[in-house]
Amino acid sequence: MAPPTVLAPSLTLPLSGTISTRTPQQVTVETQAANGDVKFADWDKFHFAPIRESAVSRAMTKRYFADLDKYAESDVVIVGAGSAGLSAAYVLAKNRPELKIAIIEASVSPGGGCWLGGQLFSAMVLRKPAHLFLDELNIAYEDEGNYVVVKHAALFMSTLMSKVLEFPNVKLFNATAVEDLITRRDETTGELRVSGVVTNWTLVALNHDTQSCMDPNTINASVLLSTTGHDGPFGAFCAKRLESLSGDKHKLGGMRGLDMNSAEDAIVKGTREVAPGLVIAGMELAEVDGSNRMGPTFGAMALSGVKAAESVLNVFDERKKQNDEDAKKHDVVKAGDDFQSVMRMFSDRLQQYKFMEQSKRQQLADLKIKIPDIEKNLSVIENIKQQKAEENASMEVNYELNDTLYTRAEIDIEKTDSVFLWLGADVMLEYPLDEAVSLLNDRLSNNQESLKAVEEDLEFLKENITTMEVNTARLFNWDVERRKKEKNEAK
Repeated sequence: MAPPTVLAPSLTLPLSGTISTRTPQQVTVETQAANGDVKFADWDKFHFAPIRESAVSRAMTKRYFADLDKYAESDVVIVGAGSAGLSAAYVLAKNRPELKIAIIEASVSPGGGCWLGGQLFSAMVLRKPAHLFLDELNIAYEDEGNYVVVKHAALFMSTLMSKVLEFPNVKLFNATAVEDLITRRDETTGELRVSGVVTNWTLVALNHDTQSCMDPNTINASVLLSTTGHDGPFGAFCAKRLESLSGDKHKLGGMRGLDMNSAEDAIVKGTREVAPGLVIAGMELAEVDGSNRMGPTFGAMALSGVKAAESVLNVFDERKKQNDEDAKKHDVVKAGDDFQSVMRMFSDRLQQYKFMEQSKRQQLADLKIKIPDIEKNLSVIENIKQQKAEENASMEVNYELNDTLYTRAEIDIEKTDSVFLWLGADVMLEYPLDEAVSLLNDRLSNNQESLKAVEEDLEFLKENITTMEVNTARLFNWDVERRKKEKNEAK
């Protein structure tokens, strides 16, 4: 039984008013009618089935967050939903339907540069034997001998994408950027292993320089396949990040000039696991190996994806074993025997937060006494200065001795050029009026800043206490369910 996950409870609201139960009109897209009599529906009576706006929101939200939860621990993550990445996804999903495959694409529209041929032309050229992959996808083409031509590149991409997204074990997260790699260092060899990705909304990733810190999310994976294309805003990202993490060991070769004949062979043959847990394919590989670019011929992209799927499957079992061992090290609750120790840990942390909250509340109470006292002293001194400016001889003052006792005194304004201020720890010093005002203003400013900081700390602690209380309750409920399950299995 998996450890509990803290989730917001679903909320059902009663709906006032009457909900329409009209049956939506029938629509057909076939006709045998003559010209002028074509009618696909009775449009005068046409209407959609009724819906409430919140139903739309919930339909999208609950599915997306369910996908985030499901794919937070994936078997394979593919970075880049271009022709190579989607080709690999197709082969992987078809051959291993039990694998969870997450595809991360920075753009809103997947497909990379494969919606058009070269120079924004429509047709797509693929050199043989890449036509065999088109046969697999049932995409029509014109055979020109050594190469084939698909009438529009979008036909290839839309067909491939639709087939990939039909697989139940594939999830595409588009408009999502990979900002970093999750890595693990082998305790024995010291070798770096890639074990997942760090993600964020693409719009956030593009605006880190203009906004305050916006932390990312993460996805763990046994194998990462990177197909982000050649160097660009998000291109060759994993290759560049691997170089920065490992230095000369994975130094980039840099893509060379165009040579179709050498480029496509090199890309397909070179597709491989370049570092433990990281397979690189497509044009990103040209940046790694320093091979040529091939320009507007797309066979290598498709078959590099096929080779990448092969590479992933050949190392998957070993990488999954490493990933599972790593997951066991970091699981908070490994078995029922750990429940009490984890519950004690939660309880201790909760008590720490509450002790800190109590301390902060005392600081808050002290500051709320100090600040009015300083303000009162400033008011008295400012009044004395004003009386001196008006050349008054004396001023009558009521001194507070305690909450219910005051005494009256008369001050000789002409002779009053200084005041005594308590500095704490039974220390009182005499200050000229202007210096006293300056000192008190500094102390007032410092205490007001402290008050703001304490209030922020209290809000932070309040949120963490609530979170810990909820997590403690969910952990307890999980243990109850676990015990029930064990009891039923024992019968």
